[in-house]
Amino acid sequence: MSLQEVTSSAAMLFPDNSTKLITPAKMRQFISELIGAIRPAYGYLSRTANVVQALTTTPSPLVMDTATVSPIVDYTLNAALARIQRNEKGTTSFSFTADILGSANVTRQVTFTLYKNGVATSWRQTITLTTNTLTASISFPALEYLNGIAQYQLMVSCDAAYSVTFSNVVFVAETVPVWDFV
Repeated sequence: MSLQEVTSSAAMLFPDNSTKLITPAKMRQFISELIGAIRPAYGYLSRTANVVQALTTTPSPLVMDTATVSPIVDYTLNAALARIQRNEKGTTSFSFTADILGSANVTRQVTFTLYKNGVATSWRQTITLTTNTLTASISFPALEYLNGIAQYQLMVSCDAAYSVTFSNVVFVAETVPVWDFV
C-alpha cells in the first residue's frame, strides 16, 4: 500500500468525529495499513566463500549460495539462479557488491547486469580485470519503481571465455516506502 492510499483510507475511516463514527476497529485497521506501508522488508542473496565461475559472452546467473528474507515476506529468493522476486507492488532499492579475481594475466571486461522479468535493464556495470594477483571490487545501486510483481536476476558475462573467482558477494533488495506507485 502506498502512503497516498493510506492517506485516502484515513479520510474514509475517520470522518468528523462529531457523529462518534471513529471506532477502535477502524483505528486498528488504519494503524495496520500504515505499518504495512512503511514496514522494512528486504531479501538478499550472498556468497562469502571464494567460488570460481567460468564466464562467456552469454550472460549467466552469478553463483550465490545463501538466501535471506525479512520477516515481512515481500520477496521470494533463489540463490542458485541469483533471482529475487518482488511479490508486492512498490519501489525497490537494489545494491550489489563483490570482490573479483581474474584467472590469468590478461585484460578482460566483466559485466554485471540486472535483469527484470528476463530482460536486461539499464542497470549494469563493467569492470576491467588485468591480473590474477590483484582482487578488484565492484558495487552498484539500482532503484526500481514497480506497480506489480516482477523477478530480478543478477547476470554476469565477459568479453571472452574466462574464469574468475568471486568472493564477498551480496545482492540486496529493499522495499522503499513511497507516496504513490508509478
